Amino acid sequence: DYVALLDEAVATGRLPGPRRVLVRPAQPATGDAVDFANLLATAGRPEELLEVDPSSLSLIIYTSGTSAAPKGAMHTHQTLDAELGSLRSVHGLGPDDRVLMPSPLTHISGVIHGILGPALLGTSAVLMEKWEPGHALELIERHQVTYMVGAPTFLQEMLAHPDLAGRRLDSLRLFSCGGATVSAQLMRQGRRALPALVTKRVYGSSEFPTISTTAAEDAETRGLDSEGRALPGVELRICDPGGRPQPPGIEGEVRARGPECFVGYVDAALDQEAFDDAGFLRTGDLGVLDEQGYLTITGRLKDIIVRKGEKISAREVEDLITLHPAVAEAAVIALPDTATGERVCACVRAERGATLPTFDELISFLRARDLTSR
Repeated sequence: DYVALLDEAVATGRLPGPRRVLVRPAQPATGDAVDFANLLATAGRPEELLEVDPSSLSLIIYTSGTSAAPKGAMHTHQTLDAELGSLRSVHGLGPDDRVLMPSPLTHISGVIHGILGPALLGTSAVLMEKWEPGHALELIERHQVTYMVGAPTFLQEMLAHPDLAGRRLDSLRLFSCGGATVSAQLMRQGRRALPALVTKRVYGSSEFPTISTTAAEDAETRGLDSEGRALPGVELRICDPGGRPQPPGIEGEVRARGPECFVGYVDAALDQEAFDDAGFLRTGDLGVLDEQGYLTITGRLKDIIVRKGEKISAREVEDLITLHPAVAEAAVIALPDTATGERVCACVRAERGATLPTFDELISFLRARDLTSR
């Protein structure tokens, strides 16, 4: 009940009262669209247009990192506008484009492509309440979807679905994969199954939505084996543990700065570790730049597990498991998985004299503490 949550936040003083609250009516019928233009018109107009400082806070988006506590990344109107401008140039997005957005609107990709793209670029967004690959194929055909951006699991599950061959999907021109390890084999499989589709890799995060990707002129040749080149205005460095920039071909931590980068965390104490002295974001990822400036991600410094594009803090899961009275210690690691990219594996030691809980018992224990499994 989002209205009740909003009322509670305002009542407790955690948020200032909004000038307007727009509530979507119940869906008229399955699959029918809501006429938001009419809804906005009947909601009335503000008495005055407010001037907004472009550098003021626009969005706080929470992201899991190496610590158990989620971190609130702050974006301004300028950082988000710069991201939309970059995507318009590299993807050629405009009013003729429709995106199928299976990710939640609380993810940075949902914010960018599901909300801001339609508002600022004139694109259209087809939203999914719950991911189901067969339904996704039906929506692409019905709404003539032109592009998708998301974790590789979405593309993988659509390509494996038995309805793929029977659907007309020639409107789909682009699938930009990110948020997890993206295999060249999956990119090739997508191109073979849908000849009109360009599949490619993209690299970014909640803090820095798009750092690098390929564009129309090089997606065919370098979109399979690299994360592309830095977007216009973005600077990339590969650094050794001491922060010294490395030459092409040498692996190191990926660091980036540019107009799309967030301006800091809600907890300002985290900023010192997040940025280096030159203002570059320390991504925690390992990568290599080649002589032409193409980036390839090779690993991670951060202790996180990426499952279906979701970043899971190993520390958070470990802390929850050790709350169980029969558990003395727990170590959570990532295991490769063909369906999800990675899956969580917990190594658990029982308290002296205790019997370890069964798998189902431990899952029930974690779910009772709001840890979901998807």
